[in-house]
Amino acid sequence: MTEESKKGLINGVREELGTEFEVFFSPIDQHNGTEQKSMTVIPRGPKTGPIFCIEINFRAIPVEETGIKGMARKIADVCRSCYDSNQGSKFFARLDKNEILEKVEYQVINAEKNRTRLMEMPHERLLDLAAIYRMVLSEDEECKIHFAVTYSFCKMYEISGEELAAAAKQNMKSREFYLQTAEEYLSEITGLSKETFPILVPMYIINNHNGDNGADALLCNSMFESLSGKLENDLYILPASVDEIIVIPMGRHEASELRNLVKSINNHETPENMVLSDNVYRYCRNSGQMTIV
Repeated sequence: MTEESKKGLINGVREELGTEFEVFFSPIDQHNGTEQKSMTVIPRGPKTGPIFCIEINFRAIPVEETGIKGMARKIADVCRSCYDSNQGSKFFARLDKNEILEKVEYQVINAEKNRTRLMEMPHERLLDLAAIYRMVLSEDEECKIHFAVTYSFCKMYEISGEELAAAAKQNMKSREFYLQTAEEYLSEITGLSKETFPILVPMYIINNHNGDNGADALLCNSMFESLSGKLENDLYILPASVDEIIVIPMGRHEASELRNLVKSINNHETPENMVLSDNVYRYCRNSGQMTIV
């Protein structure tokens, strides 16, 4: 999709929503081959409802004018269905506890960079990371609409931290995380054969089916248990971005060398809003524990 088409979509959403909403956009140029833009929609006036984030996959949207207008109308309709400037949020009025727990999922973020944000949100700590919760309102090939769960939101629906964590763990089973060799991964995003990429050191990429928040797999211990057992080795885990992680069996590289690699990727390749951590983690096959190295 051309820059002109992207601007057409952005302007289309603003025109559809009119003056009742504020619309903000920030680019997410992912280095895994997918192209997205994050959109935040807030009703003007008193902020009585959740702030929705809309992640758009431009590659899935038809480039012709009718396709762009249709997508703009779709996004605007969803936003209107969630907000009512006169009566507060329609979304809150029709939501119930069971629906929330059915749609809640994890989102792994850097704990230090989000200290202020975490004061308002229930979360679980994992080393230098934090797993917050988000509720997915709508998801398809073209876009995903969600909002972060706050303490006040949980209080409103009488949801305990234990219930939230249990639901997120259960729902994560349907996220379809998958593991690829580096050769398979590069072949998939380039269309070239695996033989084109002679990788000397075994390397694996963990992601999910839609390329969104694949780093949530850090909470899926069984995946690392299985791989370390297959390789009969401990694992180094490199947090490449919030969308994917890299796994390398121990023995070929020093931890300091890999830390320098992660920092270089974060500084030169990964957009700042997608950086997860500059650290490298180690999964111990015997204990099943993950540590910072």
